[in-house]
Amino acid sequence: MASSILQVISFAGEAARICKAVYNDQPTDNDEIKERALSLKGAAETTTQVCQAYQPHTKDEKKLKEIADQCAKTAAELEDRLGDLLCHNSPGNASKAMLVLFKTWMSKKSIERLENTLDGYKDILETHLLVSVL
Repeated sequence: MASSILQVISFAGEAARICKAVYNDQPTDNDEIKERALSLKGAAETTTQVCQAYQPHTKDEKKLKEIADQCAKTAAELEDRLGDLLCHNSPGNASKAMLVLFKTWMSKKSIERLENTLDGYKDILETHLLVSVL
């Protein structure tokens, strides 16, 4: 389960980086956004399936499952942001550009929050794994 959590966090980090690139007006390819979204979705689905099938017994196992559930929820939010990017990452008219500018400003904060949340989960997971090994 720990490896699937780390995979979600890794793919989510890549997704957050591509979101930031779009929000910072760096050239990005819609195919790359789609690829990141699919990778993240696949990893999140795998983690969710593992969590549903897993029955924790110890306190550590329960904490691990809790982290996995939280990561899957955060990944789903990030997937939504990637979907928004696909809608707004194409050329359009001036009114659409203004709408995108506003949504970009709002979403940039959201992406940073999601990225920080996932980094926190990673730190908790790594600490938890180290303590359980010792």
